[in-house]
Amino acid sequence: PNIMDYCLRIANKKNINFQFESYNQDLFLWIDIDKIEKVIFNLLSNAFKYTSNGKSILIKIESKDDSACISIIDEGKGISIDKLETIFQRFETIINRDLLEPSSGIGLSVTRQLVELHGGSIEVTSELGVGSSFCVTLRKGKEHLIKNNLVEFILTDSKKETTIIEEESRAI
Repeated sequence: PNIMDYCLRIANKKNINFQFESYNQDLFLWIDIDKIEKVIFNLLSNAFKYTSNGKSILIKIESKDDSACISIIDEGKGISIDKLETIFQRFETIINRDLLEPSSGIGLSVTRQLVELHGGSIEVTSELGVGSSFCVTLRKGKEHLIKNNLVEFILTDSKKETTIIEEESRAI
């Protein structure tokens, strides 16, 4: 709710058509909520930064067989082809004189690292003057987290198996 409230305020201020689309009522993912909120917030912040007044931004969640895709789709300035290859590198920025907000160039690098810590991936497609689409793909279930040693299971006093990520698992 905090991310949506924040984005709705900005959308109203900039007259941006901000929409959320999901047809999945029962989509459960094993995630660290704080980290994935940071990922989504960073992608939305960039979308609002590069999208002009009167344009659109869409959050779209799609469930696939073994994964889910959280997409942030904007009608912003777009990203040139030469920048697409390096956009997730640390300290890479899109230089734009029209931009009022400075960028450190670490946001998308950290975003990709947080997604990869979940065993997921992030992809971008973009066209200059048309907009960009970032898709964060996260796998369903927890087997990939265990197999790749991305979580540590701890035995509690009650001998019940638990994990930090399990405690923060929530439906999206």
